[in-house]
Amino acid sequence: MSEPHALPQSAAFDRSAIRPVSKGDRMIWAFILLLASIITITARIRYGGDGLPYASPIPMSPDVWWCLGGVLALGSVVAAVVDRRKLSRDGVPRALVELLAVFVPLLVYVWAVYPDRGRGLRDFSVIGVYAVVLGCCSWRIFRDPALHGLTTRNFVPALRLLVLPTAIMVALCLAMIPIAGGEFRSDVAVLRIGTYLAWGLAQLFLFQAFLVPRLRELASNNWSIVVSASALFALIHWPNATLMLACATAGAIWTAVFLKVPNLYALNLSMVCSVAVFSAALPSTILRTHRIGPSYIETPPIASNHNAVVQALSSQEYFAQQGGTNQAYVVALYRDLLNRNCEAVDQVGWVSGLDDGSVRREEVVSKLMDCSEMTLRLKKGPVQVAGRRISW
Repeated sequence: MSEPHALPQSAAFDRSAIRPVSKGDRMIWAFILLLASIITITARIRYGGDGLPYASPIPMSPDVWWCLGGVLALGSVVAAVVDRRKLSRDGVPRALVELLAVFVPLLVYVWAVYPDRGRGLRDFSVIGVYAVVLGCCSWRIFRDPALHGLTTRNFVPALRLLVLPTAIMVALCLAMIPIAGGEFRSDVAVLRIGTYLAWGLAQLFLFQAFLVPRLRELASNNWSIVVSASALFALIHWPNATLMLACATAGAIWTAVFLKVPNLYALNLSMVCSVAVFSAALPSTILRTHRIGPSYIETPPIASNHNAVVQALSSQEYFAQQGGTNQAYVVALYRDLLNRNCEAVDQVGWVSGLDDGSVRREEVVSKLMDCSEMTLRLKKGPVQVAGRRISW
């Protein structure tokens, strides 16, 4: 039996490949610092300080964000200028251009285009153009799909390497249930499994099959690739600190395995299992329903700050007062929380979830309280709901 098709020995992730970061790796850090600077400055310009306290676990004044963005930008320039001689190396300019062509538009979409309420034709057009750009940039080095994990080759070896770290990640998530005061939600786990079979594969294509080969053209050792890929994976999920920590940890593991035996399908199974348990074990008040970017900043944790209101609106007493049916209950929530009529499309989605048991009343109340529409209402002043005061 022939040996599994793997990357060349020089690309294997072993201890002999771990060396101090060299000047060549600074181009990668210049790129990552540039992206971080773009995010920070964009957030400061967009919000002017109104929502920024929710964007950092450490309270910072609005002016500090200007300073942070400037420092990151300066660090990016210094890292690039100090290593300017490396730009003459074969493949370096092309790799940098492709990274900028893919990741800068991604951040622009997340921070300026992506909507809080549903997707329209504009969003699908942006996604379509982005997919074409990503495909064109990817095609250049896809001489052998197996080297980029796009075939079934290396599936079993990669799966063997992933079994133990995936089991540890799952066990840690389950151990967090009593600490976080939640419970395992099997309906959420099933939903995430169905979603990430496709969405997870798309993320892995971007952060492994596309990103890692370009980092190899820039980096001088595999340790830099692992750290850089995991840092970028975490940065994309800013400012959701919980997701950033989880993505940085999981991203480092997946990148290390991909460098040794590239296979996206084995990585996808690890991601599906990890994300399903991660989402089902931790309460939405911690995960903030996986929000990132503006949707995270614009929707502060109102529900977790007003747990008494959540309990009152999800109680059997309130349910009975509104008519005792799921349809009447949803209509009443929109009236009391958002001060408007419930649209038919929203009503159908919530009612069907309540009818089949896939959604609980507490989840409906929490999501409505944490939506950007509720935030805008509370910016005008506190409101009274079910005899209780809600403020931002």
